[in-house]
Amino acid sequence: MIDVEGVSKKYANHTVLDDISFSVSEGEIFSILGPNGAGKSTAVKIMSACLPFTEGRINIAGYDVKNSPTDVKKYISVVGQSVALDENMSARENLEFFSRLMGMKKSSALLLIDQQLDRFGIRDVENKAVKNCSGGMKRRLDLAVALLTVPKVLFLDEPTTGLDPASRRDIWDIIRDLKQKNTTVILTTQYLEEADQLADNVILIDEGKIKAQGHPESLKQQFGQLSCGIQPVVFSDIYKIYKILSRYGHSVIDEEGACVNMLLDNGIKAFIEIIKQIDQADIKIADIKLFRPSLDDVFHAITQNVVHKQSNDNVFVDTESHCYDLEQGYSTRKYLEKGRL
Repeated sequence: MIDVEGVSKKYANHTVLDDISFSVSEGEIFSILGPNGAGKSTAVKIMSACLPFTEGRINIAGYDVKNSPTDVKKYISVVGQSVALDENMSARENLEFFSRLMGMKKSSALLLIDQQLDRFGIRDVENKAVKNCSGGMKRRLDLAVALLTVPKVLFLDEPTTGLDPASRRDIWDIIRDLKQKNTTVILTTQYLEEADQLADNVILIDEGKIKAQGHPESLKQQFGQLSCGIQPVVFSDIYKIYKILSRYGHSVIDEEGACVNMLLDNGIKAFIEIIKQIDQADIKIADIKLFRPSLDDVFHAITQNVVHKQSNDNVFVDTESHCYDLEQGYSTRKYLEKGRL
C-alpha cells in the first residue's frame, strides 16, 4: 500500500528527514515513534502530499506522491495534531459543511452524518458549538469528519495528545475498528504504550533517522532486557538477597520499597538460578516480580533519550523521575539510573 524509499527533507543546512525507507501493507497499523522534533509530523506531511521532499520516492496505492499528488489525495485522509474544525459551528454543522466540500449529495450526506454521530459517540453534542466541547469530543468529531469517506490510508498525527485516559481508549477502539475495515493507518505518537497496544509494525525516528523498525515484540526481544524485583518478608533480608543477585548482574536495593531489583543479563535462566539460591538460603519471600521490557526501554536503549510518558489507567507516572508502572512493572532502565533499581 505504501512504499517509502530513501526519502530526505532538507532546509538549507538542516536535515529534517535523512534517507528513510519503509513499507506498509494494506490494512496495517503502522506507527512512527520519536520525541518532539524527530521528524514524525514532517514524514506525515510528505506522505500525504502536503509538503515537498528533497530526495527519494514515495508510492501510495499505486501512485507516485511527487508526480501524481492529486491521485494520491483521492485515497487518503489526514487528521493532524490540531483539530481542523470550525469552532463556532456545531458538530452536526461541521459534518454537513465538510460533506458538501466533499461533493456529497444532501440526502446521502444527512444519512451518513447520522451514522457518524452514533459511530463516534458524539450524538450528545451534535448541536453544541465545537468551542464548548471537550478535547476528547473535538478529536472524535475530527475523526468523524476525516472518515466521512472511507480512505484507503488514514494518517493520524499524534491523535491522543492531551486526551484523558477514557478518551484515549475510545480513540484506540476507533483505530482498531478501522483496521477491521482494512483501512491502512499511519499513526505518529510520543506515547510508546499506544504503539504497543495498536501497531503491527513501528519505526523509531530520532534526529530524522530511522533507528529501528519491526514488530513491537521483536524490538523488545532484540533491544530490551528482562528484570526482576524481590521483596523479603523480613526487611533485613534485603541485604542477603542483594548479595545473591549481585552474582548475576548489577543490583540495587530499594529501601523505600523494601526490595532488591536488577536487570537480568541472562534472562529467565538467571532468574531461575536466583530463586534457587534464595530458597537454599532459607529466605522467606513476600513478593517476586518479573518484568518484560517495554517499548520505552527499547527506545531508551537505542537513542539514550528519555521519552516522556503520559499517565493513563495502566501507567503510573512518578512525576519526579518520570518512571512508570506498566501492567504492575517498572521502566527498569530508568530506575537503575535513579538508584532505585
